This record gives sequence, C-alpha cells and structure tokens, in this order.
Amino acid sequence: CGFPGWNTEDFINQFRRDERIKNKIIMLTLSDEELNAVYRDCEYTLLPSLYEGWSLTLPESLNYKKFCIASDVEPLREIGLDYIDYVHPFDTKGWAEKIYYYAKNPDVLRLRTQRIEKEWHSISWEECAQLVAVDLASIQEERMGL
Repeated sequence: CGFPGWNTEDFINQFRRDERIKNKIIMLTLSDEELNAVYRDCEYTLLPSLYEGWSLTLPESLNYKKFCIASDVEPLREIGLDYIDYVHPFDTKGWAEKIYYYAKNPDVLRLRTQRIEKEWHSISWEECAQLVAVDLASIQEERMGL
C-alpha cells in the first residue's frame, strides 16, 4: 500500500507483468481511513525499500503496534532498532523465508508484537521540538564559552 517511490517505474512494470505473481499481489493507494483499517487489521507489515530516509512508514507501523519486516538499510535500522526484522533489499529468497516464517509462527509474531506494544514510543512533534531546543541551547553555550 502507498504511493510508488522515486525511480520505481521499471520495477512496477516488471511486477505487473510477472506471471508468477500476476493477480496474486495487489498494489493499492489508499485514503487515510482505508490505510487506518489496513494497519489496524493486518498481522504485520513489510517495508521493502531500497532507500528510505527517516521513514514515516516504519514508525507508523510501530505506532499501530505492528511488527515489520523491513529492508536492511541504515535509516530503517535507526528507527526499528531490534523491534523489527530485517532483510537485504535484493535478497528475494530471504524476504520469502521471513514472510513465511512469521506467517507460520504466530507465537513468535505475538511475542514480537507484545514487545512493541510495551516498549515502543514514538517521538511527538513537541518532544522533537524540545530536543532541538536543547541542542540549540547547547550549541549556543559552546559558542559563548560557557
């Protein structure tokens, strides 16, 4: 679900033509209400991205208390820490194995989800502003020799 990312046209065209998955995997662009329902009712999420900045998708999944399998790229590791599982973006077999593993091991998935429910804390805009203010004050103190 979501919007096609930067430089993904070739992938999407190949994806739609691949006979192995044609009509088996559906790509959707959803309204906020529809996306809310999908997050609320899904077992877990996937974030197969070749590049993500400080992703909004991953914290969104975690805010819904949903476990995620994400691409093993540094920005996603910074966000997901050890709450989620990672697979190299080009490791097709690895993705299939992880998806299959969590689909067939609901007890493991439940434990991973329970940890997210207990420990995950998203930073609010107010908290972010407070952290920036502290950093700015520290820089100002350094420059003034305090």
